[in-house]
Amino acid sequence: MRGKMELSDSPFAEPHLSVRAYRGEYGDHRHAHSQVLVGLRGSLQLEVNGHSAFVDSSCGLVIPAGSSHGYLAETTAEMLVVDCPSPTGKPTACGVSRCRCSGRRSALR
Repeated sequence: MRGKMELSDSPFAEPHLSVRAYRGEYGDHRHAHSQVLVGLRGSLQLEVNGHSAFVDSSCGLVIPAGSSHGYLAETTAEMLVVDCPSPTGKPTACGVSRCRCSGRRSALR
């Protein structure tokens, strides 16, 4: 899942909740906002800052703002996604900011 990494501006002023369907592969990218993923159906394989992760209906994952991440869904995977703006609208100098809606920076189980 290696590719060009760009930091996109966060379009969110407040946390934004949506259900999204993923299928196929999407290369490395970054956001100026954190994302909380909760598996509803199927499985999503991810690489976050060079570390393997996955999300399915038994777990969730927090992707901190500014973190490089890409995914692969071999079959359709439905995820509950919460996009959380960073307090400043930008990642911190180290590339990580906490999600205001959860405050957690690790996988959820």
